Amino acid sequence: MLPNSPRKKQLMPDRHLSQNPADQQTLDAPHVLVIEDNRDLAKLFCDLLEIVGCTTEIATTVNAALNLVKKKTPQLVFCDLGLPGEKSGFEFPQELRALGNIGNVRLIAVTGYSSPEDHARVLESGFECMVTKPFKFTQIQSIVDSMRQT
Repeated sequence: MLPNSPRKKQLMPDRHLSQNPADQQTLDAPHVLVIEDNRDLAKLFCDLLEIVGCTTEIATTVNAALNLVKKKTPQLVFCDLGLPGEKSGFEFPQELRALGNIGNVRLIAVTGYSSPEDHARVLESGFECMVTKPFKFTQIQSIVDSMRQT
């Protein structure tokens, strides 16, 4: 599978709370964008997200991620902060907002650093919260579950 290609959709049974197909897509299979330059970690991340019923896409740079968002807006984004290319993950929230009309996309920073300064910079950049590598499955599951409840 190519790094920026959509991954297969997996719907979770018995979770339909609305008759509106668009609502069912959001509740049952939220679309998640994973921005991560380490391809093995990105695939693992997507595998975990698909276990909890999400559809996923992978981008390895901020620019690639923005191009994917222009085609299909995700409900949730996990973004590595140390990305290659012209822009770091810290710049993604501002670049995403500059696209306009993106709705209520939840942004989660992913990093190997966890100092108080890093955490403050993450929040100032526009992320909702930060997940520190190595992350646990339960952390990812909790974030997806909380998104489904809002």
